[in-house]
Amino acid sequence: MTDGKTSHTLSKFNDLQNLLKKQTRLLKRGNISGIESLARQANSLIEQIARDGLLETAEFAEHRKKLK
Repeated sequence: MTDGKTSHTLSKFNDLQNLLKKQTRLLKRGNISGIESLARQANSLIEQIARDGLLETAEFAEHRKKLK
């Protein structure tokens, strides 16, 4: 993976992690509409990650094993 693609991948994962943390905070407050909005954003990021094939690279082989 090139440095640019690695950076791009990590950026998407960081964005996803931040969205999930925000969802957790909103859940504790009972803000369902906020959670739904963030879920749509998270879904969009997940689709981008899948479409780009970012997890199919050798760099993420060990992570894929853990997810199975």
